[in-house]
Amino acid sequence: MLAYLVLEGGRPPAREVLGDLFWPAAAPTQMRDSLRQALFVIRQHLNPRGGRIALHQGIPLLLPDVVACDAREVAESDDAMPLDRLRAVTTLYTGPLLKDFVPVSPGFDDWLGVMRTSLEDRTLRALHRLAGHALAGGDAPRAVELAERMMGVDPLREDVHRLLLSALAQAGRRSDALRFFRSIQELLHRELQIAPSPETVTLADGIRQSLDVRATAAPAAPSQGGAPVVAVLPFQQLGPVQVPPHLVNGMVADIIAQLTGLHELSVISYGSTMTLSDSAEPREVGLRLGASYILRGIVRSDGTVVRLTKELVSVASGSAIWSHIDDFRSMPSFAEQDRIVSQLVNTLTPRVQEEELRRIRGRRPLSLTVYEKTLLARQLLETRELETFREAIGILGEVIQVEPGYAEAHALLADCYGLLVGEGWSTDRKGDVARLETHSTTALALDRDNVRALVFYGHRRALHHRDYAGAKSMFRRALDVAPNSALAMRWSSFTYSYDGDADEALRRAFRAMELSPCDRDAGTFYFALCVAYFTAGDFSAAAEWGRRALAERPVLRGMAGWAAASLAAAGYLDDARTVAAGIMAVWPERRVRDVVANHPYRDDRLRRQYGDFLRAAGFPE
Repeated sequence: MLAYLVLEGGRPPAREVLGDLFWPAAAPTQMRDSLRQALFVIRQHLNPRGGRIALHQGIPLLLPDVVACDAREVAESDDAMPLDRLRAVTTLYTGPLLKDFVPVSPGFDDWLGVMRTSLEDRTLRALHRLAGHALAGGDAPRAVELAERMMGVDPLREDVHRLLLSALAQAGRRSDALRFFRSIQELLHRELQIAPSPETVTLADGIRQSLDVRATAAPAAPSQGGAPVVAVLPFQQLGPVQVPPHLVNGMVADIIAQLTGLHELSVISYGSTMTLSDSAEPREVGLRLGASYILRGIVRSDGTVVRLTKELVSVASGSAIWSHIDDFRSMPSFAEQDRIVSQLVNTLTPRVQEEELRRIRGRRPLSLTVYEKTLLARQLLETRELETFREAIGILGEVIQVEPGYAEAHALLADCYGLLVGEGWSTDRKGDVARLETHSTTALALDRDNVRALVFYGHRRALHHRDYAGAKSMFRRALDVAPNSALAMRWSSFTYSYDGDADEALRRAFRAMELSPCDRDAGTFYFALCVAYFTAGDFSAAAEWGRRALAERPVLRGMAGWAAASLAAAGYLDDARTVAAGIMAVWPERRVRDVVANHPYRDDRLRRQYGDFLRAAGFPE
């Protein structure tokens, strides 16, 4: 009643109106008694010192000089209000009026609904004016912040969607803008069963076609040999039915935008390739653009099926080193396009690296460039063997001596020390942990957008320090740079498991597999699922994924304990003991008490449970 009287602003209704609003089912006498009591309580609180307030038929006149009210200040705002005052007013709105109140009566609830809508509308108008002013003044990040606040007030308004799309684009976050567009497509379909308006679609298409802005700045390469250069040519259209050009060109722009987040490749900008022909001779294109590899595609449609053929061509040999075909019914949706682009980006880098390794195979180490030595060290790390680890550390030491500012070498050297610790090969665990921290932070200081450094620094913040918030922050930064990085999704899954969030851990592990379905390091995907299911208490599923991980080669023995514990938990004790015996044969000093003491689980109960199942598998105390 107090809220109603305040917001009516000095225009108290008749007693009968209040009775109908608050006690519609009461008899007249009961209603008058209830109203009298309620007004008495209100007057007591408004006059704690026995003062007097203006009354009208016994009802307090709650004017602005009697009661201060944040909602009333919002209700009285208008477009003519000065900007500084408007900013102050928008801070007052924190959610629906009387958000947690239970229903009172049909009449009061109708009044409350109208008032809520009015306050939301005035808040949105104020925020929209402030965001427009920020955009006009070149402060796009502030406009993004204000537009995101508007989304929190009403996520279904398309004028708000367009404002946020424009603000993200002006802030240089075009990939974020397109991801947001895809999310509002899903939201509008789910909540209202409608598609975005043509105006919103046109805005998104314009952003999609301008993604070359982000691609114009190629990542810096080390002076003694940079990363391979890839050019993505416009896709050629064949067949009787033409696919809308904005869809085809947009997919090419998406590929380039996502490739720019990878430091293992340099990518020619969209603006430099959009005028070239997909049918151009690879050697000619390579010479013109300075590219070592060409990605090209052909789109065909017969009106019912769209076929997209992609191939990666080596400029040096003129031969295709990878190709893939995708078929769709009618036009591919944005979700399908995103899947194609993501899988292509996660496939492209290892294919190029394999070709580069073939190119340098047999050459004397002293003749290799900094990039080629780093590539060789990365391959040695993948063998998961102590001797090759030591060889990789030696090669990366040579690289850093020549190029101390090469972030990728520091990131890989941190991986070396991390794996030495994780595999139980370290003879100085404390020192090696300190060295991996030093090289991780150095890599990020030299290149704050190095995805590999961000991912593994984040993983080890959780693994060695139980710093889950810090780890998640690193993963967010990695996914800001490379939104569809299978590497980031895979390793972040472990952190969410350690923090006890099994559902998010599973989502990320399955997403990583979707992004890179033929990954050479499939075993770590399976171990991520094993850990997530173990955390969730689904030991049968954990055991199944543990078996699949053990079938891959090479196996990280530091992770094999998860398979043994999962098998024991699921009741497969003989199999668990076989796995444990294999681990103890190469790691005889491993003890359950040390594993539990250093385990990254936040929850003590989960740590103890893991230790119990390791004991059941046969690991010594």
